[in-house]
Amino acid sequence: MSYRVLLFDIDGTLVRAGGAGKAALARALNELHAVENPYVDINFGGRTDQSITKELFELHGISWSPRVGQEFLDLYAHYFHEALAQRAPILLPGVRELLQRLQDDQRHLMGLLTGNIERCAQIKLDAFQLWPYFNFGGFGDHHEDRAEIAAEAFRRATLLHGAELRPHEVLIIGDTPADVRCARAIGADVLIVGTGPVAREAIDEAAPDFFHEDLSRLDDILGLLRTGRL
Repeated sequence: MSYRVLLFDIDGTLVRAGGAGKAALARALNELHAVENPYVDINFGGRTDQSITKELFELHGISWSPRVGQEFLDLYAHYFHEALAQRAPILLPGVRELLQRLQDDQRHLMGLLTGNIERCAQIKLDAFQLWPYFNFGGFGDHHEDRAEIAAEAFRRATLLHGAELRPHEVLIIGDTPADVRCARAIGADVLIVGTGPVAREAIDEAAPDFFHEDLSRLDDILGLLRTGRL
């Protein structure tokens, strides 16, 4: 069985942003809400930008509303571009080679499944000229729950695929137990890579369908994508 659709997480799966997100969040909190020395050292793994924003607002005593949250995320995205340019983001092993091979092969529809708002997702991937590899995505602009983002990505994939798409023909590629949970929510399979912030024990406990240390073993990864087994 070949997977028809591949949905890639970004942070810890394709790239690492080198702390740019925390810097941009702190700057936005300071400018919009006059928070001096904002505390932003929270868990980011597998989170959505909306859930991170709500936690930061609660920590700093800021009232949440959709309008205030959107205003904050817009400013965060503005500062994120500058923060990333001041750091040394990392392209993770095998990523460019894998995406190029998949693009050349044209057997799979490639999309994104990320808690990032779309603007920040593009900024991160543009840093390595990766954005053009992806035809569509599910992003954190409108959803706090990652499972809802997965459902949105699946709907978009179905429209682009042009034929009935079954959940088991979709593979989510991520790095945290949150990727496993959202895969289960839509009935997709999931490949977890060990390049993120989560300990192997926690990944094993989440019981992904497949695990690789990273995406550098191209022949093994491509074999999995084409056959549905390691």
